[in-house]
Amino acid sequence: MSFNWEKWERTRKLGLVRFVLLYGILLYGTVVFFVLLGLAVILRIDQTITEHITRALFLGLVFGIYYYLTTESKYKKHIKDKS
Repeated sequence: MSFNWEKWERTRKLGLVRFVLLYGILLYGTVVFFVLLGLAVILRIDQTITEHITRALFLGLVFGIYYYLTTESKYKKHIKDKS
């Protein structure tokens, strides 16, 4: 299976900040928040919503930056190899 470079060409136009806000914090962070919240309920972990939100925002930020930078690096290598 090949990576969809055409889609990445469109997505990368968002820039790092917008990409991280949308895909990292909003999308990934939301999923992480609900997973952590669900685990806390199942495992009876006593944490506040604020702690879950803070952790989810941080993990979303880290994931977004990491994903953008690694994909951008692979994209540049792909373009270099292509030409």
